[in-house]
Amino acid sequence: MKHILATTALSLLTATAATAGTLGYGLTISGSSSVGANFNVPKLSLSNTGDTGEITAFSITVGDTDYNFDYFSGALTPPAGGTVSITLGDQTNGGVRYDEVALAFTDFGPGEMSSFFLDIDSDSANTVESFREVLFDNGPALNSVVSVSFSTGDILSMVLPDSQTQLTTYSFGQSKIVDAAVPLPASIPLLLAGLGALGVVRSRRRS
Repeated sequence: MKHILATTALSLLTATAATAGTLGYGLTISGSSSVGANFNVPKLSLSNTGDTGEITAFSITVGDTDYNFDYFSGALTPPAGGTVSITLGDQTNGGVRYDEVALAFTDFGPGEMSSFFLDIDSDSANTVESFREVLFDNGPALNSVVSVSFSTGDILSMVLPDSQTQLTTYSFGQSKIVDAAVPLPASIPLLLAGLGALGVVRSRRRS
C-alpha cells in the first residue's frame, strides 16, 4: 500500500511540474519622417508577445542626455481590461523633464498592447527634435535603453540599435524561454488527502 501511495503521489506531482513558456515584448516607435506631427512626439506601442506572464512595468531612457522627455502627450492607452500609470514622468508640457520615464501596468497579458506618446526636447527648452536622432541614429551619443518587467520577476532589457534609415516606424523586441508554473488542479489535493487517509486505515488494520 505504501508503494502504491508513493507511486500515485509522485505521478500526480509530476503531472503538475513546470512547463516551458515564452516571455516576450514588441515595441514599435513611429512618427513623421519630416518636421510636423509626431516628429518629436513619437508614438510608442508596447505589446506582450509571449505566451505566459504579464508585463508589469516599462521604462525607456532618452539615451543622448543633451535631450530629455518633456511629457507624456495625451491619454495613455491601457492594455485590454488592465490599467497603465506613470511612475516616472510628467503629463504637463514644460513641466519636470526626465532622462528616463517609466510606466506600471496591471492585467497586461499575452496578446495585449498599450500605447502612449512622448515629447522629446533639448534640455530645458521646447524644441523640435527628430525622435530617431535622439533615441538612436544619434552618432557617438548613447542610444536609448528599454526595460520591460514581467509578473514572473524576469526583466528583458535592450539598447535600441541604430537603424541608418529614415523610416516612420521602427520595430524592436525580445523574448526569453522560462519555466511556466502549471496551476495545481483543485481535485488533486483532495485526492492526495484521501489516499493518505486510506493509508492510515490500512496501517491500523494491520496493527
